[in-house]
Amino acid sequence: MKKVNSYIFKGTLVTIIGIFGSDSLKVYLKGNKTIATVKFVRTDKSGTVVEYNAEGKNVVKDLKIYDTAIRPGSEMTIYYDKNDVEISYIKSQIVCCMMVMSISIVIFLSGLYFFIDYSKKRKEKEFLIENGRIIKANIVCVRSLKFTRFFKHHPFYVYATYKYEDDDYGFNSEETFYDLYEIIKNKRIKTVDVYVLEDDFSRYYVDIDKIISKM
Repeated sequence: MKKVNSYIFKGTLVTIIGIFGSDSLKVYLKGNKTIATVKFVRTDKSGTVVEYNAEGKNVVKDLKIYDTAIRPGSEMTIYYDKNDVEISYIKSQIVCCMMVMSISIVIFLSGLYFFIDYSKKRKEKEFLIENGRIIKANIVCVRSLKFTRFFKHHPFYVYATYKYEDDDYGFNSEETFYDLYEIIKNKRIKTVDVYVLEDDFSRYYVDIDKIISKM
């Protein structure tokens, strides 16, 4: 759940930043444009001062940005608000805003997906614990998802099997960042509880909480 909360928090945070920056996108789409001349670049690299004429008014503005490609005397297109000509942005600021908003949408949707998936699995788990029966499945191995990392750690899951009416069934536990291999090896754990529906072994829940509690 920590991973879920992390995605949602990051997505919400970046979305808020994107909303504050969306004013530049609105100016780009609905405002006017003119040519601005770079008066000077601050020596401490904290900003770039430009001058432009908009709606008959001469405006001197610090863009609060620094770019090594910008030189005093160079010209650039600037987009301004028709109702307030001092509200203006150059294209690089607008592109940056669009990138932030795009990233925020991806992160937020990822968080939303994980939250929905987590909620479904939690409901299924509660249903199986309440309505399923417990079987003792034999632990075959502990596997690591080597292509998945979170804070430099790979998640683990238990793979177990159970023989029922001449059929062999395999069960994968949910992922965890606890080193299940070491726990199972040191505690010499051979089986794991699995909640299954009597008529549908494809719906199951592997209870690794009891294994983790032995740490």
